[in-house]
Amino acid sequence: MEVFEIGFMGFCTVFAAVLGWIAGWAIMSSTYEGGPRNVKRACIFYCVVALAGLSLLAVSYFSGPGEYASSSEIYGRNVLHLSATAAFVCFLWASLITAFDARQCVIQWLDAAQCITQNVDVLFSICDVDKDGVISERDLDNTSGATLTARSIPSLVHRYMKNNISAVGHVMGSGGRTVYAISRADVQACQGKHQDLYKLWL
Repeated sequence: MEVFEIGFMGFCTVFAAVLGWIAGWAIMSSTYEGGPRNVKRACIFYCVVALAGLSLLAVSYFSGPGEYASSSEIYGRNVLHLSATAAFVCFLWASLITAFDARQCVIQWLDAAQCITQNVDVLFSICDVDKDGVISERDLDNTSGATLTARSIPSLVHRYMKNNISAVGHVMGSGGRTVYAISRADVQACQGKHQDLYKLWL
């Protein structure tokens, strides 16, 4: 097998593994709002799907490529099987990890939301860099968690606001693309909004 063929196979395998991981994480994360039972049911379902996929791949692989298959057909078949296997394994792994971390993640989000609501004035004095009355994505890029920590606010708060600005703030139209910003009303309502969103975990 030539270097190019090995490199292409490796690229396809890594790409498929990354896609499988992202898919498993995204799908399981979307079940958090339904509560722990929903997460458990979804985890079991998607694990069964992944294991069924791996079983079918194993049967297909060991059945062989056929007596008259060319070398290019065998190579393509190996690339497909290896990539699909990597995707299913990473999907399964990500689903399990995301499901097991569900309660801890939700607790962290609720703690962050509570801290956000309890520190309205401090957050705006630090994070509203341009002093336009809202905390934008650019404002959050220009501040750091260390700045908040100096004011006795956990750095988790800044990280949560930055990574989940859509959950904390509201949509502001700008140049045809979706832009989010956080107003004082959003900050004041953040704790109640999150408690309602994840009420099945309380």
